[in-house]
Amino acid sequence: MQPSERDPFAPNLSSPPTPPPVPALEEAPPPAPGSPQSSFAPVPPTVFEPAPAPGSVPPPLPPAPQNPPGPPIYYSALGTSHLPPESSAPPLPPRNLPGSSAYSPAFDAPPLPPVVPFPAAPREIFRRIPRWRWMMSLLLIGFYPAFISLLGQMLSHRSKHKGGSALPSSSQDLVRYVTLDLAVFGLFWLLGWAFSRATKDELLLRWRGGAWKPIWQGFAWALGLRLAIMVAFLFVFIVAAIVLSAAGTDPKSFAHLIQKNGPKPDALFPKGALSNPVYLLLSTTLLSFVAAGLREELWRTACLAALRHLLPDAWSDRARWSFAIGLSSVIFGLGHVYQGAVGVVMTGIIGAGLGVLTWRNRSIWPSVWAHGFFDATSFLLAAMVAGRKIPLPAWFGE
Repeated sequence: MQPSERDPFAPNLSSPPTPPPVPALEEAPPPAPGSPQSSFAPVPPTVFEPAPAPGSVPPPLPPAPQNPPGPPIYYSALGTSHLPPESSAPPLPPRNLPGSSAYSPAFDAPPLPPVVPFPAAPREIFRRIPRWRWMMSLLLIGFYPAFISLLGQMLSHRSKHKGGSALPSSSQDLVRYVTLDLAVFGLFWLLGWAFSRATKDELLLRWRGGAWKPIWQGFAWALGLRLAIMVAFLFVFIVAAIVLSAAGTDPKSFAHLIQKNGPKPDALFPKGALSNPVYLLLSTTLLSFVAAGLREELWRTACLAALRHLLPDAWSDRARWSFAIGLSSVIFGLGHVYQGAVGVVMTGIIGAGLGVLTWRNRSIWPSVWAHGFFDATSFLLAAMVAGRKIPLPAWFGE
C-alpha cells in the first residue's frame, strides 16, 4: 500500500473522536386533573454541563440547600413530597399560600402571648430585726407625748410665767421652749432609732410627688379635716340637744357641760399672749410647722414603723396599718389631756386623719404640711374665740 493511501478503517490520530450526541430528555407529561400528584410542581429537566478543559480547576460546588424544619422532602419526576415514594398515605392538602383558595390571613398572624394572671398586691417585706429592738424603740418614742404631757402638768404649777397654760407668755421664752422641746424629742427619737435602725423607706421620709404636691395636698387635707370635725361636732351637738330636751334636761346645764369639757384656748396660750404680733407670728410658723408639724409627724412615723413590725406576720398589710394608725391616734390624743375631754377626742381624730394621709402617700411630708396648716388656723381661731383682735400686721412683718 502506498504511503499516500489511507486505510478507511484505521483510526484518525490527528483529532480526538467526536462524542455521540446526547439525546434530550423528554419532560414528563402533566398529571391528569384530580390525580394525587396534581398539586405538586414538576421537576425541571436535567441539564448536562460541558466537561472542564484539561488542567483547569473545576468550579466550587454550590452549597447544599437547607431543608426547612420538618419531615424530609423527597424528589421525584412527578414533584416533591414529604412522603416516601413507597408510602400509600393520602396526598398532602394544598399549601396555604396567598392567592390560593385555602389561604387564610389568620395563619400569618403572630401567635398570641400567653395569658399572665394579674399579680397580687405585694406585701411589705420587713428586715429581720429582733422584736425586742422595735419594742425598745416604741417605748422610747411612742410614749413621749404622754411623758411630756404629764411632765408639763407637774411643772405648770411651779412655773412663774405660765399661770396654768402650757406655753410661755413672751416671744423669747416661746423660742427657748420650742428649742428645748425639739432637743429633748430629738434625744428620745435618736435613742429609739439606735435600737431599730429603721431605714428611710421604713420611716417614710422620702419626699414624693414633686416640689409642690405635698404642700398643696397638705393644705387641702387640713381644710378637709377641719370641715369634717366641724360637721361631726355640730351633728353630735344637735343630736345631744334634742335628746336632752326630750328628757327634760335644762339646756343651760348642757351648755355648761360643753363649756367645761370643750377646748380651752387659755390652757395652751397665756392670756393676752396672742395679742402680741411677734408672738402670733411665732405661733403660726415656728410652733405650728416645726414644733407641732415636723416633730409630731416624726413621732407618728416612728410609732407606725414599730407597730407594723411588732404585729403578727399573719396579718395583712391593711390590718397592720389600720391597727397601727388607731393605736397611735389614741396615744396622740392622750398627749393633749390639758385641752379637756373634747380636745382629746378631737386630737385623736386629727391624728387618725394624718395617719391615713401618711399611709396613702407613703411619706410624712404631706402630713407635716397638713398638721402645720391645721395648727396655724387653730391658733388664729383661738385668738378670735378669746375675743382678741388678730394683729394682721404680724403677717406682713410689721
